[in-house]
Amino acid sequence: MNERKAEEIFALSQNGIPVLPNSQSTKIAVTEAVRILQEIEVSHDTILTQMQILAKTLPEYSVISDMPCIGDTLAQG
Repeated sequence: MNERKAEEIFALSQNGIPVLPNSQSTKIAVTEAVRILQEIEVSHDTILTQMQILAKTLPEYSVISDMPCIGDTLAQG
């Protein structure tokens, strides 16, 4: 029973893992995708910081941020 389940999982895993060709163009595409994701993360962090700065200027910010389980991210929403 366990052996059959293990074989079934293994067979599914063979179809579930994408394989890209090992070529220079693939390496360039993956490297570029990673670079873009890193830039998006920096932009996200910058925008979030600016939102927090702006939210803290609102009069209701202190009321909302004093509520239990409300942190900076939820308070600015």
